Amino acid sequence: MDAGLAALVLSSVKAAANSASQEAGKHVWEGLAALIRRARRRSAGVMKTVEPRETAQPEEAAAVAAALVEEAGRDPRFEADLRAWIELAGELGGGNDAVTNTIGEGARVRGNVVQARDIGGSVTFN
Repeated sequence: MDAGLAALVLSSVKAAANSASQEAGKHVWEGLAALIRRARRRSAGVMKTVEPRETAQPEEAAAVAAALVEEAGRDPRFEADLRAWIELAGELGGGNDAVTNTIGEGARVRGNVVQARDIGGSVTFN
């Protein structure tokens, strides 16, 4: 399982659930439901038992995220659609605690690179 993708999906599922009652969140929630329906048609595994609910408990959100990541591991096209949905969910603001660090293809990095969200002290390199 791609741990980075799993963290992004989990935080996006939580953001979608928290915002589903708002106008912008409804579109994101509908996108999540569509991804789950699509994965259900293909999978007889854990996805069959997953039901997205706006009042999902943390363990339910984690089960939804894990099932989506599992399906993404089987289907590159589904993974691309899932990543597009994550971007859409990220536009809701708040709720998405994941950090993504991307260095573009062909980039030349000279020196160190740090990926972080919140740093409470100094960062040093040896």
